[in-house]
Amino acid sequence: MNDGGTGGVDKNGRMQHQRGEVTAGGPVRVVELLSIVLPVRNEAASLVEVHQRLTTVLLGLVDTGAIRGWQLVFVDDGSSDGSWGVIRELVDGDDHAVGVRLTRGFGQVPAVFAGFAHTAGDSVAVMDCDLELDPADLGELLAAHRHGRDLVTGVRPRHRNIGREAPSILFNHLMSRVTGCEFRDVGCGMVLMDRALMAELAHEGDLRRNAMVVVAAARLADRHEQVSVSWQHGRSRSSYSSYGLALNAFEALWTYGRPLRVTAWCAALLTMLAGAMVVGSAVALARS
Repeated sequence: MNDGGTGGVDKNGRMQHQRGEVTAGGPVRVVELLSIVLPVRNEAASLVEVHQRLTTVLLGLVDTGAIRGWQLVFVDDGSSDGSWGVIRELVDGDDHAVGVRLTRGFGQVPAVFAGFAHTAGDSVAVMDCDLELDPADLGELLAAHRHGRDLVTGVRPRHRNIGREAPSILFNHLMSRVTGCEFRDVGCGMVLMDRALMAELAHEGDLRRNAMVVVAAARLADRHEQVSVSWQHGRSRSSYSSYGLALNAFEALWTYGRPLRVTAWCAALLTMLAGAMVVGSAVALARS
């Protein structure tokens, strides 16, 4: 199946391979089937464009020999704007697409795990549907993945507004301290991993499903690489609330850190966050 090792197909027809097959500097992995999980919450207005742009990128990857096929798994996480109707139309017109509809809005992370259960690829990606991230950057993540990285995550450029950037830097530092993994951008919505890592992640239990996917995967990965991606801030507003995303982040801290230590660090983080907001506001006023 892969140039760098042996693989097979499980009883459900899903591609299988063993972690550690390819090492950096060794044979380049050819991805037989790339599955992309796309959690959807009220994204009806952007879904057609997301599908078109992804299809263009994936056709290019097939032409270059990086992948041999792909699968798009759209997961409707309780949308109320007609997103499911759009997904059904996309699935009806594209043999590469699969639609999954959840009974209600469970949240972004549970939606991703629901999508994992419907993937068939030997490599699995996760991508947001708000179009702030460029689908073309999947090629950059795939390049690192093909050279032996079992987990590749995106890193967005830093925000020019210090009031918005400082909390992100502080949180990445805090998460790195808690987990023992180096994080430059925990919140980036573009991730690529091999199927073996995804399967290991999926079997970690419901506790991990309430934490952030990137954090949980990085804790299990043997070879994690972070790759710079483009970011169009404000291109489309995410339908997942800031509260829900912040709750995921706190649960990740609580899951992987010692409760008392996490409480102390969170208090320090909130203090620094308040200071950063004051500084950011002062800078903004000085420039106006």
